[in-house]
Amino acid sequence: MIWRFIKSIWVRLRGHISVNLIELGPRGLVLYPFSFSERRREIRIGKRQKVAAADLPFFASRIRQGNDRKFFIRLAADLALELHESFVYPLAPERALDAAEIDHLLSKTVLKFGDLGRAMAAERLGVPAVDIAFLNVSVWETLLDGRAVLNPDGCRGDKIEFRVSGVFTRRDALPAITALTVELGEITAADIPFARLFTDINRINRQTESELLVAVGEEVTSVIELAPGRILPRDFFAWGEKSLLKDLENKLSVNNEIASRIYEVYNQKQRMPPLTFRSIDGLVEAEYQILLHGIEAAARSFNPKAAHVYSPSGLPDIFSGSKVRNALGEEIFITPVPEHFLRDAFGYTVRAARPEELVHAPKIIAELVYRLKLPRNDHLNILAEKHRRWMAL
Repeated sequence: MIWRFIKSIWVRLRGHISVNLIELGPRGLVLYPFSFSERRREIRIGKRQKVAAADLPFFASRIRQGNDRKFFIRLAADLALELHESFVYPLAPERALDAAEIDHLLSKTVLKFGDLGRAMAAERLGVPAVDIAFLNVSVWETLLDGRAVLNPDGCRGDKIEFRVSGVFTRRDALPAITALTVELGEITAADIPFARLFTDINRINRQTESELLVAVGEEVTSVIELAPGRILPRDFFAWGEKSLLKDLENKLSVNNEIASRIYEVYNQKQRMPPLTFRSIDGLVEAEYQILLHGIEAAARSFNPKAAHVYSPSGLPDIFSGSKVRNALGEEIFITPVPEHFLRDAFGYTVRAARPEELVHAPKIIAELVYRLKLPRNDHLNILAEKHRRWMAL
C-alpha cells in the first residue's frame, strides 16, 4: 500500500495521468493500467489483469474505492456494438435555423438512430431488439451544405447533416457495466476508436466510396465498413491471434509462451533452420486462410473499394498482394496496416512494465486519442443525450 502511494506521487511529479482501461466481455474483464504525459508524448503500460465474471462485484467495489485513476470502459465486440451514422435533412434556405428547429431535428435523429442501432445490434448479438440497451449518443460533426459548422443556430442552407455515434449493448450486461461506472456516456465498443482514427487519418470521411477494415483481436476479429459519415460494424467471428498460437501449441507440442516466441521470430523474419521455417510457414498459412475467408465473406456482403487488415502483432507475408472480390465481383487488394500505425501517427513513445504488454499499445492509444482529442459538439451532445433519455431508449 505504501509503495503504491509512493509510486502514484512519482507518476504525478513526472506529469503523468494514470488511467485504467477496462475491457468488459461476456466472460469477465481485462484491466490495462497505464499512464500518459502529453507534455512528454509518453505512455507507460503496466501489467494487465484478468477478472472472471464471478469476481466482478468484488472487483468493482474494490477498484472504485479510493482510486484516483481515470477510467476508460470499452465493451467487447461480442457484447456491444458502436455505430457511427449520418442523417441529412432538407432546409428552407430562405429561413435561418433557430434553436427550436435544431432541437426538433436532433430529436428525429436520435429516434432514427436508436431504431437503427437497436435493430443492427440485435442481429449482430443474436438477441431480440427489446433486449438491447441504448447506452449513449454523441454528435461528432454538424455539416451545413457539406461544410462543418460548430453551431448551426442562425445559419441558412439547403441541407443539414448530423454525424452521430452511440453504443448499444445487451440489456443483461447492464448490471456489470453500472457496477463499474455511472458515466455511460464515456463507454466505447471494441475496435471502433481505432476505426474512427484510421478513417480520419486516411480521410475516408472525405471520399465517396466505402472501404473495409478487418481488426484482428486476441479471440475475436471485427469486420467494419468505413464510409463518409459512417462506421458500421458489419460482423465479427471467433478467430484471433490466440487461435493461431493455440494451433502452434498443438502442432508443435509446446506451451503458449514458446509458441508466442516462435511466431514472433517467424513474423520478424529472424533466422531459423529452413526445415523449421517451412513447417511453421505451412501452419501459419493454413491458419490465416480462415481469416482470408472471413475477409472475402465480408467483402461480398457489400461493395468496398479497398480492404485493410490490422493485427497488433503484425501480419505474415501471406497478405502481401492478396485479393478478394466484393459483391460486384470486382477484385480488391488487401492492404496490411502497419502494427505501429497509431504510434507513428500521433508520435507517442511507449514503454511497458513487461515487453509482452507492448502489443496492447494500439488499443490504449486509440482509446486515449478517441476520448480526449477528437472534437465533439458539447452543446448538441447535451441536447441529443436529453432526447435519448426522454425517449426511454
